Amino acid sequence: MKKYIGNIVLVVFSVTFIIAVLEIASRMLYGKEFIDSYEYRMAQPEPYKDSDYFSKSFVEESFYQPGNWINPEGTRVLYPANYKSNYFNVVDNKRLTTDSPENYAHTIHLFGGSTIYNGEVPDQYTVASFLQRILNEKIPQRYRVLNYGANSINTSQQLERLKTVDVQPRDIVVFYGGINDSWLFTSGKIDGWIKGENLVALGRLNPIQKLRFQIYGKLKRRSMFVSKFLNPHTSHVPDFLKDSTKVEEMKVDLARSYISSITKADSISKSKEATFFNFLQPTILTRSELPMNEKELLQNRSLSPESWLLAMKYSYPILIDSNIELASQGINSKELISIFDHSNESYYLDICHVTEKGNSIVATVISNTLIGSL
Repeated sequence: MKKYIGNIVLVVFSVTFIIAVLEIASRMLYGKEFIDSYEYRMAQPEPYKDSDYFSKSFVEESFYQPGNWINPEGTRVLYPANYKSNYFNVVDNKRLTTDSPENYAHTIHLFGGSTIYNGEVPDQYTVASFLQRILNEKIPQRYRVLNYGANSINTSQQLERLKTVDVQPRDIVVFYGGINDSWLFTSGKIDGWIKGENLVALGRLNPIQKLRFQIYGKLKRRSMFVSKFLNPHTSHVPDFLKDSTKVEEMKVDLARSYISSITKADSISKSKEATFFNFLQPTILTRSELPMNEKELLQNRSLSPESWLLAMKYSYPILIDSNIELASQGINSKELISIFDHSNESYYLDICHVTEKGNSIVATVISNTLIGSL
């Protein structure tokens, strides 16, 4: 019995020793690397340097608000649960647009994913709120802006949400996106949706893969070894992204799906005597030159997984060409991929999300297009 107990103690000690050595070595080699977006933003990177609202409590809240995303049964529609705080407010399942006029003639319905919901900034610094203030100044009491942004939704989901909205004559419908269409390349299913495909993928994991996800989720911020070597997202590239035939098939599917969704959105808007605009958003990979911290961000696989970069590499040329095709058909479709190229300032917190500096530029470009068409 004593020998048996001694062997157990020896095994436990050996395993503990090995784990300790691996952890110490990982901290020595990679201790300065950020392990995820939460840790990166907590360090107040360059885009947050001059943000008057920045605090650790703000960043912490930004990751759990609005508490829940609602998906009506039988649909792919997503919208935020109502929420109230000093920084983030959701009213009638729409992110609050500040400075909305009490009196207005028409509505601008602004659709998009997380880059329109803008969970990286307080209410007053969203694209919608910047756009509202510009309109208030240039064409007062003409339009209010409603923010239909919802994390992860792609263009076909924007279309599905549009079908549920009460659009009135002389309203304006705006689609802004592209990145979530791009990320569908990581699922291998272009006609899918990110939340749905993620659930399917998780359901297909074997027990060892599920255990890895669980360990990573619980220990990634406590263990450098776990965050570096058990991260299921960093360097894993799905087989279909390595298959040139499959990639070409997805490119064809993406062009078809994107053009179809935008064309239908334009048709719905016209049927309601409203005007439609589509904008292809910029990403960190569409900048002509990157400042140093954005270069470092791209080199960190915990912040910029290899599969995401490949998805954008394969998809964005297709989205750009699709916008050209849509414009040739007389649809108001415009790419904004180079709007941050006028300076070497840092805008990006990750591959596609920016702070108020970037949102202000996006809103200015959109407003110039909208007002120029009136």
